Amino acid sequence: QALDDSSHLIVICSPRSAKSQWVDEEIKEFKRLGKSDQVLCLIVDGEPNAADKPDLGQEECFPEATKYKVGDDGELSNVRAEPIAADAREGKDGKRNALLKLVAGLLAVGFDDIKQRDLARKQKRLALLSAFSFALVAVMAGLTFWALDQQQEAIKARDNEAEQRQVAETELRKAKTVSEFVQGIFTAVKP
Repeated sequence: QALDDSSHLIVICSPRSAKSQWVDEEIKEFKRLGKSDQVLCLIVDGEPNAADKPDLGQEECFPEATKYKVGDDGELSNVRAEPIAADAREGKDGKRNALLKLVAGLLAVGFDDIKQRDLARKQKRLALLSAFSFALVAVMAGLTFWALDQQQEAIKARDNEAEQRQVAETELRKAKTVSEFVQGIFTAVKP
């Protein structure tokens, strides 16, 4: 029922899945439903069509059902099929491009269109990140200038307070001197 309800079948292709009878049966059943063109392969390990070249000593990654068309009787025929595959292996499509190829297959959109959309999304994200970084730098610069201004204000206030204290001390000394002078006069005048 799940296969009948599905629009596509994504087959994870590796030497292990190539040997699995259940993977092969699922692919056959999906193809029997008339959805041969909606089988998408994701190669994660092994080598495509390695079984055709046994002298190379590599392991096959494609299950048999992906490599052949289904005949009218519902069984695999001798007619080769060209599986639609994304290759996530290192040195091939890579993980990101393989994902984009699968998405392109699922959406029935060209890979180049999906790649351009992904590139535009990355550029937009980079522009947003740059704008956020610039705004953060501007805020930090503003806070730095504000802190420096507050520091200058504090220094001025401290200097003004010190100057006022010094003026008050000078005035107090003058008043004390005048008081002593007046007291000295009163003491000299006292009979």
